[in-house]
Amino acid sequence: MHTRCVTFAPLGLPGALAIGLTLLVSGTSWAGTVAWYRFEEGEGKEFAGGIEAVRDSSRNGLHGTCWSDQGATYADALAPSGAAALRLNGRDDWVFVPDCPKLQLTKSLTVEAWVNIRAFQMNGRSNFIVFRGDNRPGLDAFWLAVNPHTEELIFGIEGPNKPPGPPVMVTTPFRYLRQTIHIAGVLDDHDGFLGLYVNGELMDSTRTPVRPWKTLDPRQCPGLGIGGFYAPLPGSFTVDGTIDEVRLSDRALTPRQFLCAFREPPKAR
Repeated sequence: MHTRCVTFAPLGLPGALAIGLTLLVSGTSWAGTVAWYRFEEGEGKEFAGGIEAVRDSSRNGLHGTCWSDQGATYADALAPSGAAALRLNGRDDWVFVPDCPKLQLTKSLTVEAWVNIRAFQMNGRSNFIVFRGDNRPGLDAFWLAVNPHTEELIFGIEGPNKPPGPPVMVTTPFRYLRQTIHIAGVLDDHDGFLGLYVNGELMDSTRTPVRPWKTLDPRQCPGLGIGGFYAPLPGSFTVDGTIDEVRLSDRALTPRQFLCAFREPPKAR
């Protein structure tokens, strides 16, 4: 079993106290990583153009492609341990990862990212930070998003409800424009816990029997979107801001396991 020493820095802990506080972390803590987009390939570069230019650091090979005229722009990292991040213009920049079995998270899951939202995009009802779904309305698996009209941060899931019903969502007011924050959505298959976190703090939660859709329609452009997704109008679902350290896990992580808890990132297995 692989074990390593990392520095643990809970948000809010004074820096002088955080220095030297370390944990031995088992490598199995990171075995649940399904996809991890660190945007490290952007260090020293300007544009993120090219097929599969956005690399998956999980070793699962789920690389992404920027969908825009020029490609998104790389920027300084948001995460303390990062080297670069992805700057999105809110009009036509976003990253697409084709759907595959590893993204079919239908039980426990965690979706997390560092973000700095510059402004709300008002053309659509959601500014997608991370999204899995296809072009069909109302059949989305899971998403982390900002609703620009209600000014809320949302973590939602949708699945084969019995009986059919609306998606299940947890929300919190989004008061973080132009601020760098870590966000995470967690679903625990064991007890149906659905939680939304900001900087490691639980902001909203519920219990639900709903689990995300597994199978998407291969004729409807299924996949994972980072910073947006296919839309009828430019800017309908896109993010105007910077995104960093997007990670998907096939387990319900605790705040002590979120990426915001570590000054040094854990190694993907």
